[in-house]
Amino acid sequence: MNIKYDEKLDAIYFTVSEKKVFESEEISKGTILDYDKEGSIVAIEILNFKDRKNQDIEIPVSLHLVQTGQQLHG
Repeated sequence: MNIKYDEKLDAIYFTVSEKKVFESEEISKGTILDYDKEGSIVAIEILNFKDRKNQDIEIPVSLHLVQTGQQLHG
């Protein structure tokens, strides 16, 4: 995951995939999901971030877990 904040636009952008954006959907005012061609989330953009940083933002997601043989350490 990559996170970028644009101070001039007051927007934060979470990139969760390197796939190209096929379409975008504003799921609530100032919260935009970007999808790839298969309908998977590629990125999440939150506008007016400073005004919203103490608010809950709900983002509907579905996770598809794939076994890779790698172990998680924490």
